[in-house]
Amino acid sequence: IASSELNSSITSNAVDTGTTSSNRDISYDDISSILNTKTDNEAAAYQALFSTWGKTYATETRATACQQARAASLNCLFKRGNLNTLKTHNRPAVLTLVNAQGETRYITITAINEVSATIHSNNRAYQVKLGDIDKYWFGKFLILWKKPENYTSVILPGDSGEIINWLNTQILKVNNDFSDMIVNTYDERLINKVKTFQSQHGLTADGIVGPITIIYLNTQTGTDTPTLSQQG
Repeated sequence: IASSELNSSITSNAVDTGTTSSNRDISYDDISSILNTKTDNEAAAYQALFSTWGKTYATETRATACQQARAASLNCLFKRGNLNTLKTHNRPAVLTLVNAQGETRYITITAINEVSATIHSNNRAYQVKLGDIDKYWFGKFLILWKKPENYTSVILPGDSGEIINWLNTQILKVNNDFSDMIVNTYDERLINKVKTFQSQHGLTADGIVGPITIIYLNTQTGTDTPTLSQQG
């Protein structure tokens, strides 16, 4: 399916994050039937994930999903968690599920609210109850994230270089500070500000800036990235 078609499907099937009476009248799809398909749906899951980023996932290639992500200036992040983990990371994800027959199946979750989610399987969009996902999901998922320019590895206290100025700029944006100071060393002042940001968002407040902290910074600063919730 064309990327544009997937984008259209994702947009038209997005879950309303409100809790109006219309939500209670929704007829949810049966996830057990979705997972019972005999079609290999892993490639379709990555197609849907890449489409949320405006990228194309090529099926006729030996390149892995993560290799294709890097070619598109994105990175993979493999995680284990639960539905709350998905909500806090707030990124579309490919989930690895196991159906009633013990067979591995893949879905892409592209929107979520308190009771339901929009998922994609084999190039079709469905709306399912969150509790139904939990019946077949053991916590394994993959998300894509956009690393900043000049980022090569986790940022540690004492590091220096252009990436530190990027970090300082993001922290200034988060704090609604419009000063244009240039910072090239990850010093105690900036470390404390990063720790405060991490603490505010339930992250380990150690001042170490890796993928998770960057994902949260990108969300809070309005970086053009897809999210699971309309609140972003």
